[in-house]
Amino acid sequence: MRFPDDANWFDIDARAGRDATDDQVREMFQSLLEDRFKLKVHREDRDIPEYELTMGKGKSKLTPAREGSRPGRCGTSVEREGSHLVCHAATMERIVAEVGGNLKAPVVDRTGLNGFYDLNLRFIAEEQKLDADLEPGPSLTQAIQEELGLKLEKSKGPVEVLVIDHMEKPSQN
Repeated sequence: MRFPDDANWFDIDARAGRDATDDQVREMFQSLLEDRFKLKVHREDRDIPEYELTMGKGKSKLTPAREGSRPGRCGTSVEREGSHLVCHAATMERIVAEVGGNLKAPVVDRTGLNGFYDLNLRFIAEEQKLDADLEPGPSLTQAIQEELGLKLEKSKGPVEVLVIDHMEKPSQN
């Protein structure tokens, strides 16, 4: 954690029991932050820039996952020839989450597609475009349109955000 105009960082060393669920760990961490940092937050909806993933012209070119595939795997790797978004037996929800991570912005699924899909997209990320040695290639938006038959468009929409109302530096242990 870092406070504005301050070069101090704080390391938090905490342990949860082996049987603690993800929800319980989140609650414990929230309680720790409230106690040690006097953290006060609230959630609110704000209209912020986002992307909408919709059907392009014609049919989707997504490849249905093979029978018996392990569901839900999706990831992006950055390689010398560009970035690769690879998903195996992934739902649209999982694919949209990975695309949003690459765009560093929320993405809303408006395709209406259900099921599990495999995909392997090569694209040139914004930060890679400055590399003169990199072979030209499509942006993520172009790759989604050309390879998957889907359309990714900028829009604005309500997104739940976490607003920090108050926070203090912690006292020494």
